Amino acid sequence: MSRGLSRSILNSSRIRPGCGLEKPDSGQVLADGKPITEPGRDRMVMFQEPALFPWLDVMGNVLFGLKLKPGLNARERREVAEFYLKLVGLERFMRAPIHQLSGGMKQRVALARALAPNPRVLLMDEPFASLDALNARAIVRRHPGNLGGPQKDDPVRHA
Repeated sequence: MSRGLSRSILNSSRIRPGCGLEKPDSGQVLADGKPITEPGRDRMVMFQEPALFPWLDVMGNVLFGLKLKPGLNARERREVAEFYLKLVGLERFMRAPIHQLSGGMKQRVALARALAPNPRVLLMDEPFASLDALNARAIVRRHPGNLGGPQKDDPVRHA
């Protein structure tokens, strides 16, 4: 995989070795020429099911993964989370409990959570399966060519 964000939409049997959760049946999985043998911060996985924390609201779910991102203070983490919630069209639902969201909204929260730490590699297993076509296209259109981070002129800074 080359520098910058790589997006791959794969089936589950290929995602698990790609993120270091399982060893491949044969051969090896490489990133930047090095074998992937364990999970790492540079790779994020978005499975078909959103796997959100029901005790956290929408903002809390997106912030969860940012707590371990080095170099961001609380204000910066919040700005990053807000940026990605806006990207997926959920800025008005930041304080909504997860159980009040539709399946498509939950999937958009999961997408925002996966993108927020700005991984170099994002492996996705049918990430838009529960989204209607209009929402899926709108998300890609809001951030063409790079779902993985704000552009240079965006106000959010990633460490």
